[in-house]
Amino acid sequence: MGFDGYRRRKGTKVHAVVTAQGVPVGIEGTSAQKSEGAVFPRVLKTVRVGRRTRPWEVAGDGAYDSRPIRAELRRRGIRASIPVNPRNRRRSRRGRPDRFDPETDRVLRGAVERFLAWLKGGFRRLALRYERLLATFRGFVHLACFLIPWRVLR
Repeated sequence: MGFDGYRRRKGTKVHAVVTAQGVPVGIEGTSAQKSEGAVFPRVLKTVRVGRRTRPWEVAGDGAYDSRPIRAELRRRGIRASIPVNPRNRRRSRRGRPDRFDPETDRVLRGAVERFLAWLKGGFRRLALRYERLLATFRGFVHLACFLIPWRVLR
C-alpha cells in the first residue's frame, strides 16, 4: 500500500502478515521503492503468535514469485500458495510445478485486502501520510495494528 503525504516525498509501503480473519501478526514499513521480495524475509521474522514463530501457509501475489522466497519458505517448512508471475520466468521450469491453490489464495488474499482496507478506511491519518518522520508513521501503523484486533475481537 503506497502512502504519500507530500508532493516531493517518496512513498511508503506497509508489508503485513495477517491471519485468515485479517488480524495482523507481523508488520514492516519500508520505502515504496523496495520490492516485496527484498523485504519478505524481514516481514516473516516479525511473525510471533504465542510461541509459534512461523505460519502454516503463506499466500502472496505474483510479486512474491521468486526462487529465493520459495526456497526460504521450503526451508522453514511453510506451504506457499503463490501464483506464477510470467514476467519472472524466461521459459517454463522443468520438474514439479509450484504449488498454487486458487481457492486458498482467494480466501487468504481476501484477508490481506480486508486488513489493508481496515488500515486505510478506519485510520484516516494513515490513508494520507501526514508525518514527515518514518518512525512516527511506523508508530501510528503499530497503534492501528493493535486497535484492529481489539475492534475485531470485541
